[in-house]
Amino acid sequence: MSLYPEVLECRIGLADVPLGDAAGHEGLGGIGIPVLRPSSEGKGGNEAEREEGTVRHRPAISRRLGYAASIVALGLATACTDVTIPGETSLSTSELLFLPLEAQAPAPPATSFYVANTRTVVRRVLHPDAFNSLYVEIRFPAGALEALNGTPLGPTDSVLVTVEPTAGAFGLTLRPSGLDFASGGAPTVTFSFAAYGDFSVADGSATYASRLEYAEALALWEDAGVERWDRVSGSGFTGSDAVSGRLSVPGTYRVAAPR
Repeated sequence: MSLYPEVLECRIGLADVPLGDAAGHEGLGGIGIPVLRPSSEGKGGNEAEREEGTVRHRPAISRRLGYAASIVALGLATACTDVTIPGETSLSTSELLFLPLEAQAPAPPATSFYVANTRTVVRRVLHPDAFNSLYVEIRFPAGALEALNGTPLGPTDSVLVTVEPTAGAFGLTLRPSGLDFASGGAPTVTFSFAAYGDFSVADGSATYASRLEYAEALALWEDAGVERWDRVSGSGFTGSDAVSGRLSVPGTYRVAAPR
């Protein structure tokens, strides 16, 4: 559900996939064992290349001004002392208010595609509705891939990755787990809740006076295991019915705010 008037645009399928790379257009749902091997040049590729992790060797509201002002004032008051910015923390599952999808939201599908070091790769996961509404966009910059299962990747290598949306909520799991990103090459994800965000979860909250206040507190949280979640540094509400942040490692991430 959008918190603002929304102009809906029809989109068909997955967008911004680089042309000329047939593998990049494949919607693969299977999950395999990450392997490292050269591709078959001049052919469509073999079955092993369709396994997840395969490496192919080829030639709407801004954050309130009051918050910013409070940080500035705090910095002036404490001079040379360290300042801890609220929200950069780790919380338990019970301490978070996760943003769910509306009950009638069509479930976005899992998808697999190749990420290449030679270029920027952008993939959009859409709701299968009449408008192909955006669920999440994930963007890998050129040179994003550093290693797979400890094996260094070169400037012309590519890896098959899988994005699996979280059922009934805003979140995803990114695989393969053994993929390392280069310094400054972490992918950026942007979740859009313009069409199907269920903000009724904040109704009656003792923390948030309104749904809008809850939306402003949303960020990305990484599953740290044992019912713990780490807030993704720098992630947050973009002001346009979306939450964005960088994924430092593959894994499971959810959109949430402190309860």
